[in-house]
Amino acid sequence: MNKSTILIIILIIFCIDSCTNPTDSKSKEKVIEGNVELYTQAAVDTFTGTSITGDLNIRGSDIVDLSPLSKLTLVGGNLIIYNTLINIVGFNNLNSVGGHIYIDSNDSLINIKGMNNLSFVGGSLNIKYNNELINLEGLNNLTSITNSLVLTNNMLLTNFDGLSNLKSIKGSLNITSNEFLANLDGLNQLTSLVGELSIIGNNSLTNIDGLSNLTSAIGNLEFSFNTSLTNIDGLSKIDSVSGSVLIIGHPVLTNLDGLNNISFVGGGLNIIGNKMLLNLNGLSNLNSVGGFMGISNNDALINLDGLGSITSIQGGLILDGNDALTNLDELKNLISIGGGLDLKGNIALTNLDGLSNLTTVGDYLSAKDNVALNRFCALYLLLSTGFQGDYIVTGNLVNPTQQQIIDAGPCSN
Repeated sequence: MNKSTILIIILIIFCIDSCTNPTDSKSKEKVIEGNVELYTQAAVDTFTGTSITGDLNIRGSDIVDLSPLSKLTLVGGNLIIYNTLINIVGFNNLNSVGGHIYIDSNDSLINIKGMNNLSFVGGSLNIKYNNELINLEGLNNLTSITNSLVLTNNMLLTNFDGLSNLKSIKGSLNITSNEFLANLDGLNQLTSLVGELSIIGNNSLTNIDGLSNLTSAIGNLEFSFNTSLTNIDGLSKIDSVSGSVLIIGHPVLTNLDGLNNISFVGGGLNIIGNKMLLNLNGLSNLNSVGGFMGISNNDALINLDGLGSITSIQGGLILDGNDALTNLDELKNLISIGGGLDLKGNIALTNLDGLSNLTTVGDYLSAKDNVALNRFCALYLLLSTGFQGDYIVTGNLVNPTQQQIIDAGPCSN
């Protein structure tokens, strides 16, 4: 073998090791350790990483284009996007975020389509105060959130269709003050929610049918001040709530039928300020309340039908300002109240006959300003077996003392 042949062989071997395609080195993964802060468009333009172990913070008034981030596949910490973006097209290859995502206070942000490959968020997803955001279509492949989902004050957001593949939230779901949100249909694959469910102040929301596959809520269940909400039927698969249930301030809600499978509420039950609520039949399977129970200022509520299965309330019971309420007959199976019993300003209430089996009230007993109330004999069993709390009866049509009720005997007399 001559010297020329040997030289060619050496060059070939060398080139196998080192003469690779010059583009290969550019295509290799470039891991950025720790946090990355991009505060200008120039900083975005020069970013070359494919994954970040820490947080990614994008916050700059001149940032309008995130396309230079298109090779990014993983953010191990938090993803924080603030200020004046038009859209988020730069995250086309992002598939996982290990920490929280904050898309917050972007006054010109229209969409987030660049997140099409995102399937997992290891922390919470927070989309807040984006005044021009119309939809969530960039999140179509998201299936799981390890912490909470927070959607707050996105004024033009009308639906959650972009979340149509989301199946699991291992924290809370908080939907607050999205002025034009009409429905929750995009959440119809959601079956599991470990934390609380909170739907507050969404004035265009008419129904929550998008939650119809949700089977559990381990935390508070709160619906407050959704002024167009006509029903809560979308909760019909939930059978227990470990926290409290709050249905507050719905002027056109007529019934609670969506709660018809709930048998146990671990915290309190508050039905307050629902002006057109006609009945409580949706609570017909409820037998125990672990905290305070308040039914107040429901102007059209005539009776308490639906509460007939309740035998104990661990906290207090207040019935206040229900102008059409005429009787408490459906509380006939109620035996014990752990806290106080407070009956106030129920102007059509004439008798307390439904409390005839009540034997225990752990704190005070108060009946005030029920101007038609004239029949107290149902309290005989309670008062004659050693009631020790404060007794406050005033401003009713008649105001008997404890002894007068005991002397008169049970209602059968």
